[in-house]
Amino acid sequence: MQKRELSFMCKLLFVAAIITVSTTIAFGQQRLVTTSATAVLRKPVSLTITKNSDLIFGTIAPGISPGSVTISHSNNTVSSNGVSLLSVGPLRNRAAFTIRGPLGTPFSVSIPSSIQLISGGLAPMNLNLTKNLPNTNNSIPVGGSIVLYIGGTLQINSNQPTGNYTGSMTVTINYN
Repeated sequence: MQKRELSFMCKLLFVAAIITVSTTIAFGQQRLVTTSATAVLRKPVSLTITKNSDLIFGTIAPGISPGSVTISHSNNTVSSNGVSLLSVGPLRNRAAFTIRGPLGTPFSVSIPSSIQLISGGLAPMNLNLTKNLPNTNNSIPVGGSIVLYIGGTLQINSNQPTGNYTGSMTVTINYN
């Protein structure tokens, strides 16, 4: 009888296991949701910038009143107010940089709005900078390059001490 009871119990457990499995499947029905995945692949873009020339104000004779010298970023014209422009020394020139890259490559360009020119411990002079390209929405044209011109207005203090004044600026281009 024990053998019969054991056989009956095994059958009962087997039937209970089947009911449990079929109940789990019946109550645990799957819900399927479809989604998609996307990716955009681009070749690495190489933008380069090369300095062609520095921004040079040349030799200036300050006056007894404050003055200024302006070099246009658009056409390299020079104007002065309250100072004398001397013909000795380096030629006056706007800064120029060539930006190269693939046709249509979007980029932005930034420069500081102003810098200071200094000469040792002498009083600094402020230089307000301008450029021919806007900050954003630029793109490389046909030919693969575009020139960035930088000019500015140098503010000269009254009786500015003589010296060789220099300053530096960072020109930044970013791929958009």
